[in-house]
Amino acid sequence: MDSRSENTQLIPYEAWKVRQAVDALLGSTTPAGTINSLMVRAGSPEASPFERYAGVVLREAGAAQLADLPPNCTLLLTPPTDGRLARLTCTARLDESQWELVMDVENAINRLCCIADAIEDSGSNGQPAEQQVRISFLGSSFVNDRAGYRSARMALPPIGRSEQPSMGYFNEIDWRVLDHIAATAHPVFQATLLPNMHQAFMGASAPDGSDWDIRTRLAAILEGLELPLRFGYRFDVNAQAQAVSVLFTVPSESSFPHRVFDGRTRTFVDVAERIDDIRIAYAMRLACLLAAAAFGSGRNVEHAHITGVRVGNGAPLFNCAFERKAYVRKTLLAIDEGRLSDPTIRFDTAKIAHLMDPSELEYVRFDGDSHVVIRDNGMKGHRIEPHLDERELTDELKKLFHTQRICDIDTRHYFGEGGQAVSAARSDSEESSIAAIAHLERIAAELEDAMAPPDDNAKSRPLYCANPLARAVVSLLDDDLAIGEQAEAFLHGAEHGETAAGQPSYFRAPDALFHAHMGLSDLYERLGDTRGAETEADRCIALAPTTATGYFRKSDILASQKRYMEAANLLRAGLRLAVSPRDCALLYYHLALILWNTGRKREAVAVHVYTTSLAGEYAEKAKRVVANLRKRGDSPVIVYASPLAASREMMRARIPVAPSDAARTLIVKAAVGLSCANAPEACAPYAAALTSYFRDDRIIASACRSIIHGSKLPNEGVAAPLAVGSETG
Repeated sequence: MDSRSENTQLIPYEAWKVRQAVDALLGSTTPAGTINSLMVRAGSPEASPFERYAGVVLREAGAAQLADLPPNCTLLLTPPTDGRLARLTCTARLDESQWELVMDVENAINRLCCIADAIEDSGSNGQPAEQQVRISFLGSSFVNDRAGYRSARMALPPIGRSEQPSMGYFNEIDWRVLDHIAATAHPVFQATLLPNMHQAFMGASAPDGSDWDIRTRLAAILEGLELPLRFGYRFDVNAQAQAVSVLFTVPSESSFPHRVFDGRTRTFVDVAERIDDIRIAYAMRLACLLAAAAFGSGRNVEHAHITGVRVGNGAPLFNCAFERKAYVRKTLLAIDEGRLSDPTIRFDTAKIAHLMDPSELEYVRFDGDSHVVIRDNGMKGHRIEPHLDERELTDELKKLFHTQRICDIDTRHYFGEGGQAVSAARSDSEESSIAAIAHLERIAAELEDAMAPPDDNAKSRPLYCANPLARAVVSLLDDDLAIGEQAEAFLHGAEHGETAAGQPSYFRAPDALFHAHMGLSDLYERLGDTRGAETEADRCIALAPTTATGYFRKSDILASQKRYMEAANLLRAGLRLAVSPRDCALLYYHLALILWNTGRKREAVAVHVYTTSLAGEYAEKAKRVVANLRKRGDSPVIVYASPLAASREMMRARIPVAPSDAARTLIVKAAVGLSCANAPEACAPYAAALTSYFRDDRIIASACRSIIHGSKLPNEGVAAPLAVGSETG
């Protein structure tokens, strides 16, 4: 390299050769073979300097060991698109060491891509990289639309105008990409200027600075980062405490260059023994960028807690905390002035820490002997078990759930006795059905007498829900006269309970009461008393009008009496309120059987095909039915359709496609509302449903997973993998 020249652009032919080599690797259909060929060519005299450097990078990443992967393992390489990294995936299941090898090779490939991108960007339109600014129009303001290594103001190393690049030239670019990891923190910090496209979502709207607003904005920022190495992340938000916590994975040692080119001696210096400092420096710079993301997620975010963890076991390796004012005054200024990207402090973690100016900083050597102790990440007391949360709901949520407090919507914890007694009575039914009936009737009577609405509100209606999603659709009962009439009969003519807003009010009924009536219905049917069995099933529906099993119990009784039309209509009524895939599959499977028995074979087959897209035992049964029908020659042609086409046939036949749009909208409102109420534990079941409904929306999925898992470490009881958000790059 010629340090006397100020030119930073390669000869166009040399830049083209770099891009050609990278494109050949990315476009390969057999990446393992192409990687091996590149490493072999790197040792030949005809190899270009970039090919020789690429061979070194791949060998240091352990690419030669790819040949030791199982014979059934086929590697697939997905080229980088829209700022995202290249992905190296495997068709076979790998153990931990094999997976780490694939990730190390993937990081090596992406380092080569970053070098090619940096060279290409520096020569685009004859402009140096610092003059290339990607912008999007927002009102009368201009802000960067992405942030990352391609947008960094990174100058290439100097090179003579007629000089060919050396391996040292590419090594320096490799290091500069890592040095500039935090260079685009300022536009990330200003992300609050951008509109949040997920702040209003399917009819639910979150206020500025609310939990949902911060989570979705932060998810959008993290998903949009352009980074040189893949990383996994998990985050949590406590809007009340104005705090954001982010965990991220620190890449392994082999993800970084092991040598540094010394321009004065024109030799390579081995820095493998300083890999701890290299990783710490990278983690600290990335922490600055993630802190900018945390502060950019909301103007009211005052505290950012950033933790780096080991890939695989999630052991904490690095922890720091930032305060907004200090971050703006010192850290952001150092980033904007390029001091944090200075190559001279590349391994000097003390100087980097001084420029960062965090309110708390702790890191350990990466030998696994000690661990970071995270004292407070701003999430203390944030997650309260729903049954212990006695805070009042917002007016909108009171209208949705038809109750007053967060604990009243809990469906997982029921206090009081009765559950074990009901189970014991039902297990004894094999010996004496009569004795079991008497026992269950006594238990049911005691439970009904013991039920009392909160605050002695005698007009409230008891309600049992099998799961939180069923609890969210209770407001759909308001215009269902048939179910309302059954509930009135069960309550012996009592009036609807009403809140101040004039809506029906519900208090929690014990699950033991519901299961007692289910057991009674089953026992009466065994004894041939279909009228008694039907009456008890009606009580189940009235007590739990949004729970699928009550509808199934009664429809089964009706079908046994060959009252197929009534049974089918009842299952349709249940499907209007069913929301979980298992509940939907239960009702659909039996509806299909009834339709088949009544000669409506095309509709029955359509229902079976649609049920295969759901979950649970009955979805698996539907798959076996569809497989058998496809073997037969007399099956309707709809048996070969997709679940989507089957759903269209169901709509044509006026069979409800569950979950209904109305039910889905209510679940969205419940998720957004409880998130904004700073009740993540109560919100978690609804967030889990949204990740299923909107699995293709990376931002919604990431925000919802942050609600479900938070930012707890694996040793704090979270079994989920660290990268609950997308592994981004």
